[in-house]
Parts: sequence; structure tokens; C-alpha cells
Amino acid sequence: DLLAELERRSVRSPALILMALERFISGMPAAQAASDLETSSGSFDTFRFNKALMIGDWKTVRSGLKDFTEGDAYMIRAASAGWLRGCLLREPTGKRAQALSESLRLLTNNAPYEANTLHYWLVGTFYQACQKLKVVTNA
Repeated sequence: DLLAELERRSVRSPALILMALERFISGMPAAQAASDLETSSGSFDTFRFNKALMIGDWKTVRSGLKDFTEGDAYMIRAASAGWLRGCLLREPTGKRAQALSESLRLLTNNAPYEANTLHYWLVGTFYQACQKLKVVTNA
């Protein structure tokens, strides 16, 4: 499905293919995941955003959330879920692992399907994740 859409649209850039894959994996239909890749926000710094998330830095996370669009919501959710998963798998058991696990579950459970609703849902979810991660970072 996704490969056919990317081929139909002549998408050849590895970065755009990866972006489409992230969107598709996070639940977006193939046609939508492969469309508007050039207009998606290429300026969103997922590395900086996720580093701030890991320490519960709501000020930096909030700043990043102000700049993202509805179309970026799937990509940001997928990127952050992947980051949380990677951190959790490297973490030994304990309070930090528990906070990572709870944050990952917040981000991946019961998310709305529509991009406009997901956009708003993510703001609240990232706030909750920051609160959980901040507590164990500052302990």
C-alpha cells in the first residue's frame, strides 16, 4: 500500500520515505502518509524535543508543540514513542523505567485517529509524560 503510493508520487528521498513510513506506522492511511510530504514541517527538531521530554522539561516541550501542525502530529507521536521505547529498553528496573513505561503507554494508548483531534490530544499527553519524567529526573 505505502510503497505503491510512494512510487505513484515518485517519492525518492530517503528522508521523505522515512517520514511517510513513520506516518503510516502510526496509523495514517497509506495515501495520506505519502501525500504532502514536502509541506510537512521539516523544521521540527525531534531530537531536541525528545531530549527535553526525557527530563520532563515542559518549557522546551511546550515550545516545540507550539510550532507543529496537525499534519506533523502522526510523525511526532511516532518519533516520541520510538524514543521512549528505546530508552525504556535500555533502562534497568526502577522508578525511571516505570515513568518511561507509563509515558509510553500514555502516548500509545487510545489516541484519536483524526489529525486535528490528535494534535490537541498530544499536547495534554506530552504534558502528563513530562510530569512523570520530571519527578524521577529530579529525585
